[in-house]
Amino acid sequence: METATTRANPAAIVVTGGKTGEPPDPVEVATARAHTHLPVLVGSGICFNTLTLLKIADGAIVGTCLKEGREVDLEKARRLVREAKSMLNPKRLLLL
Repeated sequence: METATTRANPAAIVVTGGKTGEPPDPVEVATARAHTHLPVLVGSGICFNTLTLLKIADGAIVGTCLKEGREVDLEKARRLVREAKSMLNPKRLLLL
């Protein structure tokens, strides 16, 4: 990770699961958190049942969870943001 963060100069580290819609291993998210000063984002698998990953990450890239067919369901999106904010303690900025 040190080489990636010093050579590429990224704005954040994105940790993903093994395939689209699959959440990453929480240990991998925590490991990334421990080894960088950059924001750590969960890059896949965030939905209502995996929001606890946001306790160890700085934010998430959300897609599949919010879709109804090919369109984003705005009510689902609002609900996900509400639930994510309510679970974070202490309150902190959440990147979605």
